[in-house]
Amino acid sequence: MNKNFFFSSLRSFKKRKLYTAINIIGLSTSITFSYLLWLYTNNQLSYDSHYDNADRVFRVNADFNMNGKRDIYSNAPRPVGPTLQKEYPEVEAQLRIRGLGGLSQHTATLDYDERKVTSNQIFIADSTYFDVFSQTFLMGDADQALKEVNSIVITESLAKRIFGDENPMGKSVEHIGYRPTNLKVTGVIKDSDAHTHLPVEALVSWVTFPYSAEMTQWYGAHVYTYIKLKEGASISSVQLKVPEFVDTHMKETFENLNGTANLIFQNIQDIHLADPYVWEPYPQGSKTNVKVLQFVMIFLLVFACINYVNMATANSSERAPEVGIRKTLGSSKKSLIAQFLTESVLLATFSAISALLFALLFLNAFNNLTDVQLTWKTLTAPADLGVLFSVSFIIGLLAGIYPALYLSSIAILKTLKGKFATGKDGDFLRKVLVTVQYSIAATLITGIFLVFNQIHHIKTKDIGYDKENILVIDIPRDSVVMARSTSFSEELKSRSDVLGTAFSGYTLDEEANQFTPTLRNLDGGTFKKGADLIAVDHDFINTIGITLVHGRNFRNSSKADEEQSIIVNEAAVKSFGWTADPLKGGMRAGTDDEGNPQFMNVIGVVKDFNLGVSYAEVNPLIIFYDTRGGGSIYAKLSSNDLFTSLKEIETQWNRFFPAHEMGYHFVDQDLERLYRREEKFLGLLSFFSITIAIIASLGLIGLISYLTRVKRKEIAIRKVLGSPIQDVIMLLSKRFLWLLIIANLLSVPITYYLINVWLSNFASRAELSIWPFVLSFLIAMVFTAFALAYHIRKAAYENPIHSIKYE
Repeated sequence: MNKNFFFSSLRSFKKRKLYTAINIIGLSTSITFSYLLWLYTNNQLSYDSHYDNADRVFRVNADFNMNGKRDIYSNAPRPVGPTLQKEYPEVEAQLRIRGLGGLSQHTATLDYDERKVTSNQIFIADSTYFDVFSQTFLMGDADQALKEVNSIVITESLAKRIFGDENPMGKSVEHIGYRPTNLKVTGVIKDSDAHTHLPVEALVSWVTFPYSAEMTQWYGAHVYTYIKLKEGASISSVQLKVPEFVDTHMKETFENLNGTANLIFQNIQDIHLADPYVWEPYPQGSKTNVKVLQFVMIFLLVFACINYVNMATANSSERAPEVGIRKTLGSSKKSLIAQFLTESVLLATFSAISALLFALLFLNAFNNLTDVQLTWKTLTAPADLGVLFSVSFIIGLLAGIYPALYLSSIAILKTLKGKFATGKDGDFLRKVLVTVQYSIAATLITGIFLVFNQIHHIKTKDIGYDKENILVIDIPRDSVVMARSTSFSEELKSRSDVLGTAFSGYTLDEEANQFTPTLRNLDGGTFKKGADLIAVDHDFINTIGITLVHGRNFRNSSKADEEQSIIVNEAAVKSFGWTADPLKGGMRAGTDDEGNPQFMNVIGVVKDFNLGVSYAEVNPLIIFYDTRGGGSIYAKLSSNDLFTSLKEIETQWNRFFPAHEMGYHFVDQDLERLYRREEKFLGLLSFFSITIAIIASLGLIGLISYLTRVKRKEIAIRKVLGSPIQDVIMLLSKRFLWLLIIANLLSVPITYYLINVWLSNFASRAELSIWPFVLSFLIAMVFTAFALAYHIRKAAYENPIHSIKYE
């Protein structure tokens, strides 16, 4: 920039302090929150990109259709990975990994010298783990670390928690569980701040827990499976071979089950924001939410440009004499354009500097709002700073180019008369820009109400059981604890503040297992149909408040019920065609000694209830009776004093199981966590939409200030001629009211389309109504009314003599 242009711009800013302040506040606010949204969306899009050759690593997902019930699993049968590597030259390496306590049960306790440490990131993995997922080894050898039985690799932070300052290499830790195992530390890997869909703190060698059917069971026995392609290989070529692979290895198994199989390969960088499949190891993000927030980020920048153009064109009447004098004294069109663009770019640059300071100021609040951990180092990373100032420079050019070109091109006499600001072109431009602002704001504000309505719907929807005050006590996979858990449960029942207890192998915030049983028709014929399954005890239905709508519950300790009876839900009755008399339905359970088929009979039907999120479709469910207990004890507590009850139950636990700390959680809190992603999205959308509304108000303040200045003489003459104050108010406000109505009408189809895209993620949806659109219009009117109030009052009550004399 020319030095003269630079200092002329500074003098212009000093002379027009209010104009400069409004522009910098509007621009810096927009840039601040756009920058934070940029960092947040980059955070969500960066998952797993830190791994070496991440573009060549794919997760293998099993796509099974069993009798019309299709489920896509985030994992695959155990033989899939090794067989893919063996038969297809494109596959360089394969990896199988599962939770230490089961497929997705990756929480376990490690004990060293009576120091117990629990982590929810402990997995069993093939020795090829480090061939697929690159890690930095601080101690040990990546090639050998997971090859021997009873080997464990841990992160440096977990090593610190377990061993303190001791050298962990070669030391043994005990895995406390159903099969207590001494594990030898064979490696320590560096902690990583990078984001991944599968974070790990410890890896136990696969050979430590051998599985006899590893290479023969093509249905069930799932594990998370990954393949790494060779350099230059294409995943599409592997995908084309899947039908042949399925025919060779899986077809016979699935034909016997009346089902079909397919494999889907998913690049690890896409997993976090993809639609979740069955049994995802950890909660995922939402691509739809990220896209919406990217649009909000763009809206913020568009608002910044609109506000600047509006303010610049509105202020052009004040600049007109300056332009005329400059042209009279010989300034060229090119130099005038350069001057105005210099001012615009400088203003945007100052705003970017302010935005960086504001971003640092709001950083902690933003982290709390999003559950990400951005730091000042993130904000000041050279690449991101480059984006910040580059975008600011572009905003300066885009926002300043129209006023610069138009002002510099009109005739000297017209410029000196200040006709630009009062001309039809300038007025039409401002109307269009204000309408765009109103429309964007209306879309976002309506979206807030609709998103809130959906979240309220899924959180208050009848889920088929009473989730309040249900304590879930985790039973460690320890033979001693499991043997005494029934006695502990019976003692809990004797407490006056415990309304009931029950065992279950499944938690209510997770999906159930899926399988394809052979079922009996009401006429005695058989068929196969997909269903979910859970195993519970006789107290489960009553304890959590499930409604029995037909038949009876399981009988206490009934061996006959355990071997011969099932309970189904209403969705199963409908899906299986048992509506006429569901108690005549049944499920095949093997054969007798003579080879005749044996069936478990339906003894009861329960009202549909949700397993997992309330907005998912309720699948057909078959409930089995299990007298052996389960992985969790459900205790229904009275609501008198939960804190005291919990403390006393912990005391009882310590008396029964002094070697184990009681792990517990409440069902309502578990379910609340399921909706955390949607609630965070609502918080972000609300915050930034309100910010956009405030920025729009800043632009309106500037425009209304200009309008009252232009209409000053007309208002004075009207008052002298006897017009009432109401007419003056209507004169100034009616143009904004029309623009507001047009903008809200334009926003309706846009909002309707976008909200339906977002709602496509939910099987259960709240009904759309007209009220969010009406409320959005009323809120926009309130914002406009506040923006108009001060200037209308000032113009309406000013002495007309001063206005006429001013002219």
